[in-house]
Amino acid sequence: MLHPPAGAHFEIIKMNKKQFLTGVLGRLRNDVGTYLDFVTQRNSEMAEGVGFWGSIRLLMPVIEAVANAYKQTPESLLGNELGVATPSLAWILYRHSLAHNDLLQHGQYDGVSASWGVSMLGMNHIMRSGIVSIDTLKLYGDFVAFLEREIAATNGVDEVEIIQGVVWDNPGQSIKDEFAELA
Repeated sequence: MLHPPAGAHFEIIKMNKKQFLTGVLGRLRNDVGTYLDFVTQRNSEMAEGVGFWGSIRLLMPVIEAVANAYKQTPESLLGNELGVATPSLAWILYRHSLAHNDLLQHGQYDGVSASWGVSMLGMNHIMRSGIVSIDTLKLYGDFVAFLEREIAATNGVDEVEIIQGVVWDNPGQSIKDEFAELA
């Protein structure tokens, strides 16, 4: 779950679930789908392909937003709905390393090390032999299918709570100064 910045709280609003999911699906197709289509096409035409890190960087925040609206963890959504066999490792190794760092990371526990990789083949994720490899075309397709099922199953009156903004109650001096600049 997301946590607000120090000295602040999130402004939460209720929103029609169908409207929320339809908006997410539209933005996902427009932003991420367009990128994946471009990279897939370019890689099939060129001997040297475009990197894949951007694809996971685009997908994970949207997965997190939907998980938050559903009051579940991103790991739960990855594992229960999107078919990722190692959802906790995938979330930590991908989302955290690519959102908060720019280097490949690995995880280690009890003498076992797990590293990660990204592919765009539209095939299954690979979760074995110390590798947690996400196929972003598969993850994207599974996420789109999940959203489409949820939209179809929503009765039109269900609501979700979403974060609409950040409200500072007791901000640090830099936030105070920056808001003063905007006044």
